[in-house]
Amino acid sequence: MSKFEEEYKAIKQNQGLKIICEYLMSRNDMVSKLDNPKKSVDGMWNYIVSEAKKKAVKNCVIISDEEVFGLAIHYYDEEDVGGDAEQPSRLNLESAKAIVKKSVDQKKKPKKEESEWKQESLF
Repeated sequence: MSKFEEEYKAIKQNQGLKIICEYLMSRNDMVSKLDNPKKSVDGMWNYIVSEAKKKAVKNCVIISDEEVFGLAIHYYDEEDVGGDAEQPSRLNLESAKAIVKKSVDQKKKPKKEESEWKQESLF
C-alpha cells in the first residue's frame, strides 16, 4: 500500500477530503505524483483551504468542484506549492490557548498617561 493510500484510509470524518482523494486516485496521470514524500493529504487539504480563504468575501466563499480538484492536482503537480506549513492540520488545546492569549494580550493596551499640563482656551 502506498503512502497516499494509507493517508486516505486514515481519513475518518472529512467526506469532502475523501472525495478529493478518490478523484486523484482515479486519474492515471497522478499515480506517480501521489507518493511524493514531500506531500501529504493534510498538506493538500491545507493548501485548498488557504486558496479558498483568499477568495472569501466576509468569510464566505463559493468554490466549484472543478476548482477544488484543480487545486488538489496543482498541489501534487508542483514541488514548491505549500500547504503543510501554512496552517496546522489539527489544532490542539495548547496551541488554541496560545492563540486566544495572544489575541487578548493584543487587545489590552496600556492607557495613555494623562499629562499634568492642560491646554486652556483663551476665548
